[in-house]
Amino acid sequence: MPSCVGVNPIVTDAVTIDVATKDAPLSLSPTPLTTQARPEIEVQWNFSLSTAVGDTQKKILDRAVGVARPGEVLAIMGPSGAGKTSLLNCISGRNKKHDGSVTLQFGNGERRPWSKAMKRITAYVQQDDLILSTITPREHLLFQASLQMDQSLSQEEIEAHVDSLLEQLNLTKCKDTPVGDPTFVRGISGGERKRVSFAAQLLGDPSVLFVDEPTSGLDSHMAEEVVSILRELATQGDRRRTIITTIHQPTSHAYAAFDQLLLLSDGRGVYLGPAEEAVNHFAGFGPELTCPQYVNPSDFFLHVLGVSKFRPSRDALCEAYNIKWKSLSKEETPAPAIEPQITELDSQLYSSSCWRQFSQLLNRTWVCRVRNPRETHVMFLMTIFFSVIMGLVYFQLDNSQKAVQSRNGIVFMAALQMAFQQISPTIQVFAADLPMYMREHKQGAYSMTALYLARMVGDFPFQLIVPIIYSVPLYWMVGLPPITQVFLKFVLVVVLTANAAASLGYLLGCGAPNATVAQMLMPVVLMPNMLLSGFMINLDNIPIFIQPFSYASFVRYAMGASFANVWTASEYDNMECSAEELAGNQCKFRSGQDVLNYLSIDKDGFVFNCIMLVALSVGFRVMAYIALRLRARKFKTANN
Repeated sequence: MPSCVGVNPIVTDAVTIDVATKDAPLSLSPTPLTTQARPEIEVQWNFSLSTAVGDTQKKILDRAVGVARPGEVLAIMGPSGAGKTSLLNCISGRNKKHDGSVTLQFGNGERRPWSKAMKRITAYVQQDDLILSTITPREHLLFQASLQMDQSLSQEEIEAHVDSLLEQLNLTKCKDTPVGDPTFVRGISGGERKRVSFAAQLLGDPSVLFVDEPTSGLDSHMAEEVVSILRELATQGDRRRTIITTIHQPTSHAYAAFDQLLLLSDGRGVYLGPAEEAVNHFAGFGPELTCPQYVNPSDFFLHVLGVSKFRPSRDALCEAYNIKWKSLSKEETPAPAIEPQITELDSQLYSSSCWRQFSQLLNRTWVCRVRNPRETHVMFLMTIFFSVIMGLVYFQLDNSQKAVQSRNGIVFMAALQMAFQQISPTIQVFAADLPMYMREHKQGAYSMTALYLARMVGDFPFQLIVPIIYSVPLYWMVGLPPITQVFLKFVLVVVLTANAAASLGYLLGCGAPNATVAQMLMPVVLMPNMLLSGFMINLDNIPIFIQPFSYASFVRYAMGASFANVWTASEYDNMECSAEELAGNQCKFRSGQDVLNYLSIDKDGFVFNCIMLVALSVGFRVMAYIALRLRARKFKTANN
C-alpha cells in the first residue's frame, strides 16, 4: 500500500506571490497565502464548450467572453440550462474541455494562463454543503485549517485565525452548536451552514472565490444575508477579492448587492456590465424589453431570456454583447514570463504531513463516535440481545447425538450473526460520506491513504470489542466445552470472522457507486459465502466448477476453524448414545472426529483456517483501498 504524500516537495523552490513590488518575481507557494501575500487578480475568459450527443456536437457555451475584477461580485444569471454552472466550472479550472483560454491578470500587470498552480490562490464553494452533522462549525474549521494552513503556524495561531473568521462571518453565536442535518438532526440554520462553507474556503485567504448557487434552499432573508457577506468578502482588507457566483433568482435586495451582472441564454452571453445598468440596457432594445415598475429585475430578465417569443430580441442582445467584448476576445494570452518557477502542482500533494492528516482524521472519527452515542449504544445492546437470545435457544446442550446438529447450528449462526452485524455498518463508512470525503480530498486537505488508515484504526476497537461481547456469554450459555483453550479459540474465530466481514463491507462501500447500491449488493455477496461454507452443503459435494469460489468464502474458513476447535475437544471423545439409538443404528457420531469426517473438515485445520480468515481480511481491505483510490481519480460531483 503506497504511503501518504506529505508536504509538497517544491516548497523550497517556490516563493510567495508578492505584488507590492512590481518588479518582484511572481510564483506560487503551495502553502495557503496570508492576507499580506494575497494578490488582487482580474479573471478574463474567452472560450466555447461543446459536448458529444450521439454523432453530433451540442453547443453548451457559444463564444463565452467576459471579465471579473477585484473588489466586485459578478453574478451569473440565466434560466435553467443556460450554462451558468458550466461557465463557472470552466472559469475555475474544474472543466478544461473548452476550446479557449482563461487568463489571470495580477495587480502588477502580469498575466498568466490558468493552471493547476492557480488553485492555491482560488477557492470554490459548491452548492451543497457537505459537513458532518455531529461536529460544530468551529471544530470543522479547525480540522480544515490544521490540514490546509501553513504547517509552521502554531495551534494558537490557527485557532486565532479560525475565531477571527467565525467573527467575521457572524458565526460566533453558533460556533459550538452541532452543524446538524437538514433532514434528521436539528442544528444550525441553512444560512449558517452556507457561511461555514464560505469560512472553510477562506482559510487559505484566496484571491478569487467561485460560488455556485449560494442561495439555493434559503428563504429570502437568509439569501440576502449570504449575498451581503459575498459583498463584504470582495472589498474587505487591503487587497480586494474577485468573486464570481451563479445565482438563479435573487430577490430585489440581493440583486442590488451585485456589482456586475452576466446574463446567459442558451449558452450565449446577453449582457455583461454593472447590475444597476442592466435594466436601461434592455430597455434600449425596444418597449417589450422595458422592465415594468415595481418588478424585480431578476424576474424580468429570466422571463425575457426563457420565453420563446423574445428570441429575436435575445439575438439582438447577443449580437451587441459580441460586439462590445470583441476586443477582449481578440487578445492573446501571453506565455508565462517566469515559466521555470511555475510548476504544476500534482493533485496528490498536500500541505500537511501524512501523520498530521492521519491524526486529524482519526480525531474527527472519534469525535463523531462520541457525539453519536445512540449508534454505539444500539450496537452494543443489539449484540448482547442476540447473544442472549441465541444462548437461550441453544441453552446448555447435552452430549447426545441430536445435539450435534445444534452445536453445528450455533457455530454457523455465530458466524452469520457477525457477518450481518459487521458488514452493514462498514458499508456506510465510505459509501454514505464519500461525496464529502472526495470533496475534501480534491481540495487538497488529505490523501485517500490517510483517510483509509484513519477509518481502519478508528473502527478497529469496535470490530474487536463487539465480537468479544457477543461470543463470551453465548459460549457459556450454550454449554460448549468448559475448556479455557477451546473457549479462547472460539472467541478468536468470532473476532476474525467479524473483521473479515467488516473488510468485505469496506470493499462494497468503496467499490459500489453509492450507499444504496452497496446495500443491495450485500445479500448478493453474503449468500454465496453462506452456501459454500460447508454447512449448507458438504464441501466434498460442491460441484467442481464452483469449488474455486468457495475458497473466497470467509464463512467457510470460520466454520472450518470453529468445527476443528470444538469437535476436537476431549469432551467429545465418547459421545452419548441411548439404547434406542443403538437399536435403531442411529449412533452416527461416537466422537467429535466422526462429526468432522461427516462434514469433511480437517481436524488439524484450525491454524490454516484462521490464517485464511486473516488473509481474506487483509485482501478485502487492500482491494477496498485500491477501489477507493480509483474512485478518487474518477469521482465526479454535480459541479464538475
